[in-house]
Amino acid sequence: MVKTTPKKTPKKAPVKKGSSKSGPKNIDWYEARKDYLGDSTLSFEDIAKKYGTSKTAVGNRAKAEDWTNLRQDLYERAFTKFTEKLLDEKSSANNRHLTHWQNLQALANNSIVDLAERNYERNKAGHLILIDGKPIPKPLNTFVLEKLAKTLKIAIDGERVVLGLPTSVSAITDPTGGSVWSGFSDMVKAAEKVLSENGQESSGGNT
Repeated sequence: MVKTTPKKTPKKAPVKKGSSKSGPKNIDWYEARKDYLGDSTLSFEDIAKKYGTSKTAVGNRAKAEDWTNLRQDLYERAFTKFTEKLLDEKSSANNRHLTHWQNLQALANNSIVDLAERNYERNKAGHLILIDGKPIPKPLNTFVLEKLAKTLKIAIDGERVVLGLPTSVSAITDPTGGSVWSGFSDMVKAAEKVLSENGQESSGGNT
């Protein structure tokens, strides 16, 4: 009797992970979608390469979850937030600049008032010297007044720019329509004329 040797069934070679025979790869679609929505430069092909799948698979998933419109919506909301922040910063800057210009106006005004109050003769104790009950005026320092007037004009122009108002203003008129002054330089000229008519000379740069 002849003995037969049973045929050995050949063993199947182990399938390597990632090979085409391993079946569909498990994709973390949450991360894939987050990458696509977070970077406008990425295409379906880029996502497919990163996650080891096909462009068709990414396209089908994107269509099912409406990735394209989601990305557009996110960018529109991001742009709106950016615009709002920009407007807030602009408003804050305008308020800050407006405060600076108004402070400069206040300083110039205070200096003009101080100049007017010091424009009378005083004794060593700082008291006004009176003649017939009236203080004795000192020569007006038109040089200093003109400098203060220019500073005030700059501050007013700065304020008007921040507020969106024109910086070129027509001459001030009285109720009858007559011109009072066409500007700060005219105010200084008027002061010099008063001094000249009263026989006084400008003190120039002297305080």
